[in-house]
Amino acid sequence: MRIEQLDALRGIGIAAVVLYHIFFDLHFFSLTSIDPNVGLLALLGRGAASLMIIIVGASLVLSYERVKNLPFLELTKKYFTRAAKLFLVALLISLVSYIFYPEGWIIWGIIHFISFAVFFCSFFARFDKINLILAILSIIIGFIIKNIETNNILLFVLGYRYPIYTLDYFSIFPWIGLVFLGMFLGKKIYIEKKFSLAKKELWAQKYFAILGRHSLSIYLLHQIPIIGIILILKQIL
Repeated sequence: MRIEQLDALRGIGIAAVVLYHIFFDLHFFSLTSIDPNVGLLALLGRGAASLMIIIVGASLVLSYERVKNLPFLELTKKYFTRAAKLFLVALLISLVSYIFYPEGWIIWGIIHFISFAVFFCSFFARFDKINLILAILSIIIGFIIKNIETNNILLFVLGYRYPIYTLDYFSIFPWIGLVFLGMFLGKKIYIEKKFSLAKKELWAQKYFAILGRHSLSIYLLHQIPIIGIILILKQIL
């Protein structure tokens, strides 16, 4: 059973992602001088991504709650299959980005990261306060290693600094910390019901919930009409 409030939060997140990408694309195609990587726009982009990743964690514990009585191997297969499907989507994104923009193709973007997190963090879905501790430790590790340079692509995926430009980059550290945080909050709010937040209805909740239920499709397809319109405007101007 889906939780409409969680879908709505996911919908708000994907709407913010689309809005950020409009400004990003306008700057990328030189139709505006507003830099999306600084100020309020940077905050919008990172805030939207953070919300989406926290919801990944919350959704993971809710999913685990429904299937936790399955045998360990069956559980592992379930989450591996889900992660593998996402990773295939991520590889497609990498391929498309390499074809159209090889100077900054996506090596390890948000879908790559989520595919890893879905499988890796499933082993921690049964925990409670441990996930909060792991969240704090992961964020601290991320801030420590981000300034350490490396020429190893695997360390780049972990969060070390690597001399390359990429359009989308979500390292394992510190971002995995937000998944653990989402798992902790998801269990407290929606399973143990320790807070009354789950009972509150968000503004336009049912409409944002529709977006949330189709967030992956929106994420994969939204750039097509945005870039198409921008290219038309670029020709006109």
